[in-house]
Amino acid sequence: MLKLLVIQPTALCNLDCAYCYVPDRLDPRRLPISLLETLLHAVRCARVIEQQKELKVLWHAGEPLAAGIGFYREALAVTERILGDRLSVHHSIQTNGTLVNDEWCDLFRAKAISIGVSLDGPAQMHDSNRKTRAGRGTFAHVMRGIELLRAHDIGVSVLCVLTSQSIDYPDEMFHFFLDGGLRQVAFNVEEIEGPNLQSSLLQVHGGLVSARTRYRAFMGRIAELNRERGWPLKIREFASLAQLIRGRRENLMHVPRVAEQQAGAILTMTRDGTVYSWSPELASGVPGIPDRFSLGNIGDVKSVDELLVTERAKLIQQEIDRGVVMCRRECDYFGVCGGGSPGNKFYERGTFAATETLKCALQTQELTEVILTTFASP
Repeated sequence: MLKLLVIQPTALCNLDCAYCYVPDRLDPRRLPISLLETLLHAVRCARVIEQQKELKVLWHAGEPLAAGIGFYREALAVTERILGDRLSVHHSIQTNGTLVNDEWCDLFRAKAISIGVSLDGPAQMHDSNRKTRAGRGTFAHVMRGIELLRAHDIGVSVLCVLTSQSIDYPDEMFHFFLDGGLRQVAFNVEEIEGPNLQSSLLQVHGGLVSARTRYRAFMGRIAELNRERGWPLKIREFASLAQLIRGRRENLMHVPRVAEQQAGAILTMTRDGTVYSWSPELASGVPGIPDRFSLGNIGDVKSVDELLVTERAKLIQQEIDRGVVMCRRECDYFGVCGGGSPGNKFYERGTFAATETLKCALQTQELTEVILTTFASP
């Protein structure tokens, strides 16, 4: 089953964020509509969608809005023409928010596109990493975009990256989102992926031990503040992991199926038609080898199924499976994790056949303890 189709219309981005994992962010090339049509036909006839009636499409990469509003008008029309009678397609865009204007808002409303905006908290925290190419902070521009979206009655979910500059300020972060009426928040941790070869969370005295302590303190305090006020913020990490914990309690044999571990459950296509599966971040390749995890080009096949049975696909899947077996054997949190993200494993450990990563240490292990403590206490 194809749970998510990620389309990268361009790698171009107008910002220069310190932790970005997307290469070639100065490259203005854009996905040709003809390649998009080829992709959609290859999805339509694929076995990976034969049991489903809905499809989630995420427009992502550098800054997706840099592809231009004309591109999206044509792309959305093409998607409806090719898939509309077969699948109910829900589109979402993850944007930095700085290019949003009234015209974009009209399109988002008309096409019911879900919008996620990257916002790393109050100005000082946000501007420490999310800068223009001239080195200036972008907070004011992002907030202007968010206010425009809200003025057009478009719901906004916020993606906040926790770095060493922000992780020690849970009170400031909580009140910023609460007072600003930004009620749907996701807290990513700064990860080692693609060209981003280091995480600031590990570049302090104490390394991973320090990162664990700081993350647990941050999320614990966020949970405490949220509970005190009647849970006004809907925080993705708490909601998703709490559901997995409940599933485990109801059935001790239950292990979540992780889409990132399954060939074909997530497909990512870059602007030149190259297709990837598993973790979307793998489309960044490795320094010097941008197509390290490529399954081929959509222009060379009739169906995406063909890309999932190549020798490279089989070898990658086998290595991912070995990593899952290792996690099952070694980790006490396997029942609420299912073996973790292959992308994180490769970028941190150099192989998919690995176990603990920064993401799982924090966002699975430490967060599980925070949730259990929060709901166990009165």
